Amino acid sequence: MKGSISETVRNLVDNSPYIKEMLSRNFLNCSSYASAVKEKVEEAVGKTIGLNSIVMALRRYALELNFSTDQGSRIPALEYQIVMHTNIFDYNLEKDEALLGKISVLYQELPSSHREFINFIVGTNEVGIFASEKYREQVERAIHGSKVLHNEDSLVAFTMVFSGPFLQTPGIIHEAVQRLAWEDINLLELVSTLNELTFVVKSIDSVTTYKVLQSFQEK
Repeated sequence: MKGSISETVRNLVDNSPYIKEMLSRNFLNCSSYASAVKEKVEEAVGKTIGLNSIVMALRRYALELNFSTDQGSRIPALEYQIVMHTNIFDYNLEKDEALLGKISVLYQELPSSHREFINFIVGTNEVGIFASEKYREQVERAIHGSKVLHNEDSLVAFTMVFSGPFLQTPGIIHEAVQRLAWEDINLLELVSTLNELTFVVKSIDSVTTYKVLQSFQEK
């Protein structure tokens, strides 16, 4: 059974998060997008149609999306503090048993301090270490002999410390990543715990990142 023009246009928009976001914010050039998807829509509805029909379907859907946004934010207002750590460096290494042993020893040796930053991310084949510059000598000594895949300096870590378990509120991570992507922020690392959400970015993006993360309180 062939679908309607409106249904087909909705499906195309819904399957592309960026297009849907642009449409809901009135950033999308409906005429240009209609031209790009015309063949797909015609195939779905089983007949030749005019561009105006697709444009009208897009505009009707945009009104619905705008109304939905106006009725309430996609996520509730959140209470949190932002903790920023500057002068962060990172190493990405090839994972093996020897490296895991070194990390275990390193973690035991490092002092616990809220003023400094250290994060170990153990993946299937790789290990990431993000740490404050203060720990560089200890980290480099610990990973000596391991295969380094990538390393970078001059990073900044932002941690959103929530007053309650943010993981119980759907959509927060998606919303944060989406807002950063809209500002063309290259997110180097994302780490979450029960009450904290941490983003690591390049220092050049630190001011914009702070403004984006702070915007969750501006409801």
